[in-house]
Amino acid sequence: MFKPLPSDYLVCPVSKHALHYDAERQALVCDKSGLIYPIRNSIPVLLADEAQQINTAHEK
Repeated sequence: MFKPLPSDYLVCPVSKHALHYDAERQALVCDKSGLIYPIRNSIPVLLADEAQQINTAHEK
């Protein structure tokens, strides 16, 4: 289970803005860049290549 850290510790690698945890998606979200970063085996995957656009993630 992923335990969210304060947003001061986790930032989007693209925009450098804070990420917030979305429990429904089980992912970290950056509102500034519009990217969603997956969490796999309780580890956030903060790679730009692994991120999805928010609109694309809703379609899946």
